[in-house]
Amino acid sequence: MVSVSLATVYYASIQWRLPAIVINGWQVLLGGLTLLPVTLIWDDFGATRLDAQFWGGVLWLVFPVSVAALQLWFYLVKQDAVRASLWLFLCPIFGFLYAYVLLGEPVTRLTYLGTALVLGGLYLAQRDKFRPAEKKVTV
Repeated sequence: MVSVSLATVYYASIQWRLPAIVINGWQVLLGGLTLLPVTLIWDDFGATRLDAQFWGGVLWLVFPVSVAALQLWFYLVKQDAVRASLWLFLCPIFGFLYAYVLLGEPVTRLTYLGTALVLGGLYLAQRDKFRPAEKKVTV
């Protein structure tokens, strides 16, 4: 995510000649190489089972999450970087929903509090759009 965040700021400020898929590929590669030493030091490879569930998870992370979602992200950044960043704040809310629907995670008071904080932050960031337009007075 650090690699994606830094690249997004950089990507919004220049005109690229490379397709977004190539940029995305480099980001994922560099992010993976950055995490490789941490994985080699702390992972317990004896507990890894290379079964269908493992490969299904890997494929889910590669295609819908890494490739498709980041292509959509780059498209949104190209349209309007500020508005795109506001969509990013909805990720925790979707995370709560996915955890509840797919994994049966409980919805607690902290879930509601976190959702309220995210929505409050989004409102504060966009509150000028909710105000009625002021009438211009000409003298």
